Amino acid sequence: MSKNERLQSTIAIFIATIALMISVWQGCEQRRHNRLSVRPLLGFETISHNDTRSIKLMNSGLGPAVIESFQIGLDGKQLDAESGNPWRPVIDARNLRGKYSAMYYFAEASIIKPEETYSLLTWTPGDTLALGITISIRYQSLYEEDYTITESF
Repeated sequence: MSKNERLQSTIAIFIATIALMISVWQGCEQRRHNRLSVRPLLGFETISHNDTRSIKLMNSGLGPAVIESFQIGLDGKQLDAESGNPWRPVIDARNLRGKYSAMYYFAEASIIKPEETYSLLTWTPGDTLALGITISIRYQSLYEEDYTITESF
């Protein structure tokens, strides 16, 4: 093999190696983009309107959120949606019987589509605006990436 042929072979191997590295990098970037393009992004919103107050949950992301768990913390105790309606103890403890107009919770494997909004609780607060509760939701993306959102109200 001549010196010129060896040089050409070395350059070809170098170019092939660079092309392979670029291809791997591009594949990683494409994978990252695909995950971000279907990532759910849950958020809470508290709305006061006239004499009512609402806690709303919305999915502002581009992908669906698959609910793993929905829990409400009340006076240091976790109320789980799997053991029944977790809002009932809140209604009783905060004296909201007859003062609420909507309550919603999510069971395991519930799906929140992109741009969906749910009114979790709507009530007439009377003297107290704060309920003294914590809502915690664990959810996954389509790629089974885990996320958690927790907020106190």
